[in-house]
Amino acid sequence: MRCYYEVLAVPRDATDEEIKKSYRKLALKYHPDKNPEHLEECVEKFREVQSAYDVLSDQQERAWYDKNRDRILMGVGSDFTDESVDVMPYFNPSMYRGFGDDAQGFYAIYGDLFQKISTEDKKYLEPEGEEYPQFGNSKSAYDEVVHLFYGFWQSYSTPKPYYWLDKYDIKDAPNRKVQRMMEKENKKIREAAKKQRNEVIRQLCKFVRKRDKRVHAYKEALQEKDKERKHLVEQKRKEDLKKRAEAMACYQEQEWEKTEALEKDYNMLEQAIDSEYGEDLTDNSGSGHYCEACSKFFKTEKSYLNHTKSKKHKEKEYYFRLSLQELTNLEEDSFDAQDLIAERDKQSSSKVESILEDNLSTINLDGDTSR
Repeated sequence: MRCYYEVLAVPRDATDEEIKKSYRKLALKYHPDKNPEHLEECVEKFREVQSAYDVLSDQQERAWYDKNRDRILMGVGSDFTDESVDVMPYFNPSMYRGFGDDAQGFYAIYGDLFQKISTEDKKYLEPEGEEYPQFGNSKSAYDEVVHLFYGFWQSYSTPKPYYWLDKYDIKDAPNRKVQRMMEKENKKIREAAKKQRNEVIRQLCKFVRKRDKRVHAYKEALQEKDKERKHLVEQKRKEDLKKRAEAMACYQEQEWEKTEALEKDYNMLEQAIDSEYGEDLTDNSGSGHYCEACSKFFKTEKSYLNHTKSKKHKEKEYYFRLSLQELTNLEEDSFDAQDLIAERDKQSSSKVESILEDNLSTINLDGDTSR
């Protein structure tokens, strides 16, 4: 059974007008009345063209046909046979002789092999499907040919549907449940075949890449570039260190970097602050005014008065007075407690003396009686 698009000689993305035009042309060509000398052959051809047009001219039937096309052409009951190239013998290095571009060379042998695989896959791709990169020859540039080739084939995924491996024909299913079970089992078989094909082709690509002299040359070139880069970096580092050492040897301190100028500016700023707010000294000996709340000593009365008007001083003075008040209350409470303790001790002492006197009196009486 041939594909309907192939029968009408149109691409799979052909428009309705193109399909209709091709059908009229072929119907006229194979009409039995136009070919009486080849009647039987033309009748068969005409029926085939008519069947193809009946399906593709109907939008719903065409959509269903596009969805199940591979199953119809290659599924159970079809006369399809898989003629995929056997790649297993190509895992043997004895398949090629040397790395030249001659017919028995490495690049010719494996170039032809991957070309055959590409040709096989194109039958299962969409009309505008992806173009497979070519293997090239011994002189092919790495970035333009070799890198693209291995980048594609290392992640190869076959477009083959493998419907010809289906175990069950879903048309024979007695009901929908059995049909789903058949389809599930068929799908499992197809997915296993796809996985096996992908692994074999990817492993073949790895085998070829390991022996490709173009890849070896590229790796060596990268190593040389990296070695040269490290040498340049080390050389530049040494030059920078040398320049830095020379600069330090010739270095002269700038005027703005000298500490004498900074100290002079600091002293001037300190004097200006002292003249405005007074001097804060750690040594409070000698004449002057001392602020107990702020723990500061002022040499002049003016600076002291300016200080007492500040907000910061008033806040500290407020908390200072609260502290004094609390301290006074604690002292008063302490004095009261001491008085209570003294009074208690006095009473205890008087009680003890009274008891002692009673005991002594008792003892004296007993002594007189005994005499």
